[in-house]
Amino acid sequence: MRTGARWADLPERYPPYQTCHRRFQQWSKDGTLERILYAL
Repeated sequence: MRTGARWADLPERYPPYQTCHRRFQQWSKDGTLERILYAL
């Protein structure tokens, strides 16, 4: 997925962008992201 924003542009209050990207990939792969979006 692309939003036009780079991972490195995340606000400083978040963990390092590498961690956020890795979690996003893991959540996409294991279905967590889909369950979150369904709940919303």
